[in-house]
Amino acid sequence: MTCPARAESLAACIRFAAAFAALVAGVFLLRLH
Repeated sequence: MTCPARAESLAACIRFAAAFAALVAGVFLLRLH
């Protein structure tokens, strides 16, 4: 996963990474139960 170096895209990149991490955590918790 690569992020653009432009400052205006940094917030969108962080938001995308956070959403991806939340999705992975949700799937992990669903598989746990």
